[in-house]
Amino acid sequence: MKVLRLARIRALEAGTSVNALVRRHLEDFVAKDDSAIRHQMVEHASASAGSSGGTRDWNRDV
Repeated sequence: MKVLRLARIRALEAGTSVNALVRRHLEDFVAKDDSAIRHQMVEHASASAGSSGGTRDWNRDV
């Protein structure tokens, strides 16, 4: 494949390998996805915590 051959040449010029470049790309890709998922979870938790309108219907004192 011409693309793979060119990628190997560019990687060699950069002092790395195609595998290292792919690994780095995948790590960045996954990290971005993880960050987006964490952000959504925090937003969901915040929305759920505020769903009672900010008033308490209970108290700790017995």
